[in-house]
Amino acid sequence: RVYLNDTLKLTTILSSTGNATTFHAPLGRLQPGDHVYAAFAPAVLGARGEFLFDFKIGLEPANTPAPPDSLSLADAFPVATDKPIEEDAGWTSHHYELCAEAEEKPIDLLFVGDSVTAAWAWTGKEIWNNRLSRYRPGNFGISGEGTQDILWRLSHRELKALHPKVVVILLGSNDINWTPDDIAAGAREVLRQIRAQFPDSVVILTGILPRGEQPNTPERLKALQANPQLARLADDRHVYYIEFGDKLLQPDGRIAKETAPDFLHPGPIGYQLWTDALQPHLDRVFGK
Repeated sequence: RVYLNDTLKLTTILSSTGNATTFHAPLGRLQPGDHVYAAFAPAVLGARGEFLFDFKIGLEPANTPAPPDSLSLADAFPVATDKPIEEDAGWTSHHYELCAEAEEKPIDLLFVGDSVTAAWAWTGKEIWNNRLSRYRPGNFGISGEGTQDILWRLSHRELKALHPKVVVILLGSNDINWTPDDIAAGAREVLRQIRAQFPDSVVILTGILPRGEQPNTPERLKALQANPQLARLADDRHVYYIEFGDKLLQPDGRIAKETAPDFLHPGPIGYQLWTDALQPHLDRVFGK
């Protein structure tokens, strides 16, 4: 199974662009968890130079049945205590790296989530260094993660050594095949476990970001249905809700490539907006 920015159908995307170049590193036989990169020429994405998409490679039996259109909690959450949905060699290696990081350094501002969170390390790096580094932040985002994977990590001691003052959670984008009720129920369970592990921490739940260029994509509409339910999980004492996805949109509701080049993962402006939304909470906890 090949993912383009956590979405299947790499073959369709590559075949529709005549001038895409693919390569992978390290060179050699592909293994589960390896990354493949596609460089798209300026003719495809404008005159700003080449743009790299990162593809994660996984292997599965050819006769694996397709997942249902909508997963229920009964289907999804028992797996979280057994093994993660996203499990492969690269994912497992990243999990153990994060376990080691949790043991090695103090973290006061903890980020947990999927590829948008993980991209603090590259897309949001400048903002991370300039605005967040003084809070001793830790990036525990892993690309491709759904709620089941985060729950698995929470139940397998990845964060046990930490004592963060603030925990920022962004989830739901990779659960978009679930119903809005199930997305909210999954977030509720994540919050329950985070609060159990870190009862003295302030938890900030971030709304699902818009995905898809046009305002009427099924994924966009699903997020619009789920986010009000996520907002109701906040008690404004221990758990707070923030949302900045609407600021990524143009007046007609479309997403510009300058804002999110793949119409899913924000560019640097998205991390600026995320930090702006977080800032009042950080000021309250850490002081200005």
